Order: sequence, then structure tokens, then C-alpha cells
Amino acid sequence: MPDADLVFDPAAAGWERDGEGGFMALIGPVWTRRDDGGLRFGLEVAAQHLNRDGQLHGGMSLAFFDHALGIAAADANPGVRLVTIQLGSHFIGGATAGKFIEIEPVIESQTQSLVFMRGRCVSGGRLLSTAEGIWKKMRAR
Repeated sequence: MPDADLVFDPAAAGWERDGEGGFMALIGPVWTRRDDGGLRFGLEVAAQHLNRDGQLHGGMSLAFFDHALGIAAADANPGVRLVTIQLGSHFIGGATAGKFIEIEPVIESQTQSLVFMRGRCVSGGRLLSTAEGIWKKMRAR
């Protein structure tokens, strides 16, 4: 994990740019990496991600969790369309512009129609927030 106080180059550290378009392209760039068989997601906090106090905005954090946990759930269910039906978060610490934050998604369990996810957001080894959510497996269009 990078030292949050040093300039960090995600590409040099083995991270790849997320190919997602749409909303995430507007608030990214988001980075991905496979560690120990699981996906990890990274984001360099920039001025547009901050709240009035100069810290990572809670809404940005939640959007990042929704993306990361949802993509990890989809990665474990190839060809299945998933939609978020619940997502909650606990904010523990802050991050300022220039910090690289990472989300570690974990599948807690699955049923035939639901995927239960949780994740941790860290920066420089420091826990910033946690999230838990449920994704619904939908029929193909």
C-alpha cells in the first residue's frame, strides 16, 4: 500500500485504469488491480472529491464503494446483470487531495438472487470507511 504522504504513481505500482465510462469517468479516474485473486480499486483524491472542510466527501466515498463492490460482485458472477438494492457506510477517517485511497471488496455470501458485499476503504494503511451492501441478480435484458 502506498505511503499516503508521498506522490503515488498507480500505473508504476501495477494498477490499471478502469475502463468504465459514464458517471465513474466523470469522478475518476478509478484504478483496478488484482491481489490474491481479488479485485481492488483505487482513486487519487482530487479537489473535486472534497467537501467544504477539505476532506473526501461522503457522497464521493459512497459512489466509489457502489462502483467497487458492484464490479467485484459482477466479476464473481460473469454474465449476470446486478443492481444495487442496499448500500450503507460508516465514516471513520478523512482523506485530503493527493491521497491515494483503496477499496478492498469482499463477498460475504450469495444466494440464487442476491450478493452480500462488504468493503474497507484505506489510505496509507489507515482505515477511512467501511461499507456493506446487497446486489440483486437480474434477468438478462
